[in-house]
Amino acid sequence: MDLVIFAHPQRMGSHNGALLQLVMETLKASSRPFELIDLYADGFDPLLNAQEYGVTVKVGTPRSDPLVAKYQQLITKAERLIFIYPVWWYGAPAMLKGFFDRVFTPGFAYNFKKMPPIAAAVKPVLPALCSIGACYPIFLSQMPVDKKLAGKRAIVVNTYGGGAEGFSLFGRAPEFSVDKAVLGFCGISPVKRISWWEARGEPIVPERVKKQIEEALAR
Repeated sequence: MDLVIFAHPQRMGSHNGALLQLVMETLKASSRPFELIDLYADGFDPLLNAQEYGVTVKVGTPRSDPLVAKYQQLITKAERLIFIYPVWWYGAPAMLKGFFDRVFTPGFAYNFKKMPPIAAAVKPVLPALCSIGACYPIFLSQMPVDKKLAGKRAIVVNTYGGGAEGFSLFGRAPEFSVDKAVLGFCGISPVKRISWWEARGEPIVPERVKKQIEEALAR
């Protein structure tokens, strides 16, 4: 089963809404079963309050919010997660950040383990070593984390108001903060990223983006 996670306040008439429509139509045409999480339409509260935080840090404690519990059940059943959201201020919307805070909790998405000897030995120089891009996968595999969502994969579809040169100006924060620091950390891999640059004007999905989405969904 595919699980589509949509995080935009305006489903109709928006660029992200057009992407959602394309994704759902493509999945239906291929007879692939899927479920939809529309965070804004569901009225999901992204705020992790003090009371819930106290529960969250206690690994394995059931969620008191039925919507959070429902989302976790859907994620458990899904083989692939498909995220559709805009990049604002070169990051994910607060709604999606809150989704990760409240749903990707310890005990469900990951657990910390005792640090292995090799990781402990290189810990003092880890920041410098991780700055070497080629070394990142090696150290990621050595992190003392039980990746409880391992075996799942993901597609991330983003809209940007600007062009691809933004990566040169501001760095690849949208990619690193979600694909690696959240999804990869919890074991979700591979992550296919599709970007709709300069998403302004009429919400008509460009042929380039449409082709990338259709090819990604067919895999």
